[in-house]
Amino acid sequence: MQVAYVVGQGVIRPLCNLLGVKDTQVIQVVLDGLHNILKLADEEVETVCTMIEECGGELLWIIVTKHQQYS
Repeated sequence: MQVAYVVGQGVIRPLCNLLGVKDTQVIQVVLDGLHNILKLADEEVETVCTMIEECGGELLWIIVTKHQQYS
């Protein structure tokens, strides 16, 4: 219920926007937050995924993840 509330309050877009900063610690916290939201989204996981995709978060997530693999 808490996850549904924060998602409903519009937390996804600001989190995705933070994936573009150059601070790796911030990026890690954001990725952890998005990961936890997705884990706890249950039957709303598709909705949350769509929200992430709509704000470009999916692409940023992939870029950041790939960058971390090579760092």
